[in-house]
Amino acid sequence: MSPLTPQDHTLLAQLADHSLPGADFNHAAHLRAGWACLQRDGIQRGSQTFAQLLQGYATALGAPEKYHATLTGLWLTLLAEALQHQPALGWAALLHQHLAWQDAAQALFDYHYSPACREQAAARARFLPPDRAPLPAVMSEVAAGLNLPLSSERV
Repeated sequence: MSPLTPQDHTLLAQLADHSLPGADFNHAAHLRAGWACLQRDGIQRGSQTFAQLLQGYATALGAPEKYHATLTGLWLTLLAEALQHQPALGWAALLHQHLAWQDAAQALFDYHYSPACREQAAARARFLPPDRAPLPAVMSEVAAGLNLPLSSERV
C-alpha cells in the first residue's frame, strides 16, 4: 500500500478533532480522506473509520443530516476497487486516473442509483445496493466495514 503523506495524516486528524474548516472539506477532500482510511486500515476497517469520521464531523458542524450512508458506500466501493487493482497508487496518481470522480460525482451516483432510491431515508441510514447499475464485488466488503449488512431493501 502507498504510504500516507503528512497532508493525509493532517486531514484525518482534522476530521477526527473537527478542526477542519467546512469550506475546506470539498468533494476531493472527501475522496482523499476515504482513500487515506482505506490505505491505512484496509477495506473493512477503513470503511468503518471513514464513516465514523464523516458522521462525527457532520455532527460537529451541526449538520448530521448531511451524512448519507449509501453515497458514502458508493465512493468507498469505487475507491476500494481502484486500490485492489493498484494498491501502491498514491493519492495524486489515483485522482489523475479517475478525473471523472471529481467532475462527474452526481452523474456517477445517478448511474448506479435512481432518485427514488437515493432520496429515501433508508439510503441515508444504511448502505443500499444500487437499483440501476451494479457496483463492483468489493461492495460487500465495504458494507461489512460500515458495520452493516448490505441491505437488500428496494424502493
